[in-house]
Amino acid sequence: RITIIVVFLLAFFVASNGQGSWSARKTGDANVDLVTVYFTSSERGFVAGDSGYLASTNDGGRTWTKYPLNTDEDINEIYFRNDDNGYLVAGKLLFITWQSTSIYKPSDFRNGTPEFLSIRFADKKRGIVIGSILNSGGNVIDSLVFRTQDGGETWQRIPVPTKKELIHADFSGKSKVWAVGDGGVIWFSDEGGLNWR
Repeated sequence: RITIIVVFLLAFFVASNGQGSWSARKTGDANVDLVTVYFTSSERGFVAGDSGYLASTNDGGRTWTKYPLNTDEDINEIYFRNDDNGYLVAGKLLFITWQSTSIYKPSDFRNGTPEFLSIRFADKKRGIVIGSILNSGGNVIDSLVFRTQDGGETWQRIPVPTKKELIHADFSGKSKVWAVGDGGVIWFSDEGGLNWR
């Protein structure tokens, strides 16, 4: 009987202690769906989401300040390759440290509109941005991969052997990069995103 009580008290303590570390924080706008979060340190972080909403904190998330990004595109991802160089992808736009950057010409996509969903860097120079091309009805008609070798100054579109929407990418080391997407696709490159299999 004492063993049962001890086991019950131990289980209660573990369950209540393990769940006590989460607490809700508000950014101030309940009408926005937030879809990405990125912290560069224990104090400095960013959240973003629908309609170009971007907010930052410098106190570990206790308070949030909205940043005027001047876009109504939905922000899909925030990524920092170091404390000072931040990137975010928002629909057909790429922002480098919150300045909109064009990585393609509108004539590059005559039959659709690009939608960027994920961005990652292997180091300070080499990175990729992935997503899809959407037709006028909002349907995916092709995959999208762009690659940079100069920290985002210039970008080159890279063909991939799929037409599926690519949703997230990540590097493993300097040259190995993985991309995952719609329908369970997993693509791999050991050439920094130049060729995929």
